Amino acid sequence: MKNRRRFICTHEAGHALIFWHEGFPLNEVSIGRPLDNPNIDGICWAVSPDTTAILGSGRLNASVIHATFAGKVATDTLFPAEPDNGHRFDFSTVERMIRQESETLEILRWLDSNRSATVADLYERQKPKIASVLRSPQGKRALKALRDALDKAGVLSGQAAVTILEKSWGQPLPPAALPVERHMALTMKGPKTFDDLILEVRQYAALMKKDVKNLRDNGTAEENCRMDRIWSALLHLELLL
Repeated sequence: MKNRRRFICTHEAGHALIFWHEGFPLNEVSIGRPLDNPNIDGICWAVSPDTTAILGSGRLNASVIHATFAGKVATDTLFPAEPDNGHRFDFSTVERMIRQESETLEILRWLDSNRSATVADLYERQKPKIASVLRSPQGKRALKALRDALDKAGVLSGQAAVTILEKSWGQPLPPAALPVERHMALTMKGPKTFDDLILEVRQYAALMKKDVKNLRDNGTAEENCRMDRIWSALLHLELLL
């Protein structure tokens, strides 16, 4: 394949986009062979809203199935003529979780009435739901933006990935998607790189400006004066960044 790297970036961005779309915080999106599994080319780590790790283990539900299959749907969407074998790990992940625990009731009923169905059959059944997101104008825009950023950086924190997705998707956000500030509250464990530090400072400064603006006319004269000084300091901080 001429540009394998962009293909892998598209695959991992597809996972990340659907996890975000379904309301799961992201921890990390990266390409390159992880040291603990040399058989895969990239990884997307996500957690459930109660912070229980779910990718590759734990409960199988419709959201997890959509996000796990989303890598292949993404490459099918943006690289329709290219053969794909990067989904094998994803398919085996779903296969393992199916053996461990039942999925959502809808999928369980379908599997029960289609005993000979394979994971590939399940993929075909779920693909239209996933594709409706990835092939929408917002989905394509967000997928390509995250793909390009991952191609450039090689690794993105979940915080950085969600910031890109939120900006490129636009308003309104998907109903289940966590806004970036909510995502930060669930996943923030301190910046790991200088770029993450700058991003964190910018986001906190933006949140503080929003709070000051909302309170500005509700305080005493002294409080309003202090809030004006805070506002000026935040503006100066933004200039420094």
